[in-house]
Amino acid sequence: MGLSGSIFGVSVKGIDETANTFFEYLMEELQILEVVRERDVDLLLLEEFHVSQEFFSWFVGQGYKNEPSVSKLIKACHSVMDSELGESDLVVQFYNSNNQKCALLIENKIDAIPQPNQAQRYQERGAKGVEEGNWEIFKTCIVAPKKYLQSKSTEAIIYDAWTCRRLI
Repeated sequence: MGLSGSIFGVSVKGIDETANTFFEYLMEELQILEVVRERDVDLLLLEEFHVSQEFFSWFVGQGYKNEPSVSKLIKACHSVMDSELGESDLVVQFYNSNNQKCALLIENKIDAIPQPNQAQRYQERGAKGVEEGNWEIFKTCIVAPKKYLQSKSTEAIIYDAWTCRRLI
């Protein structure tokens, strides 16, 4: 997709490589980050969802391919807990072009092993959100390095969408 932009003043050539470019810049060029943790990526995504409509629309569109387009962000939240079903790293709520209230539940992995039934519990949290009237439709997504998705493929295929990044 050749979109351009910047994160914290760092220019990037392709928005689909934003996290990769930004963290490589910090780790390799400036040598100020020794390690990137999942929470770092969570907070970067959260910030971008709130400040860049272009990034928000592109990212959510990856999970909602062939569906009505993204219209308006309602909110994006970090570390959303459910006492029975566990935690979602990020939950993004928005309206689509049909004015339906939608959600994208995002799991972020770098190298941690999946928790028992983690992907299935994301599906259950999404369904519970529909039952409780929090949103009308939902998708789940995992954001992880390609090597993670390949090595943990049985867990990753349960999510509705996935995206790769080269952070490490």
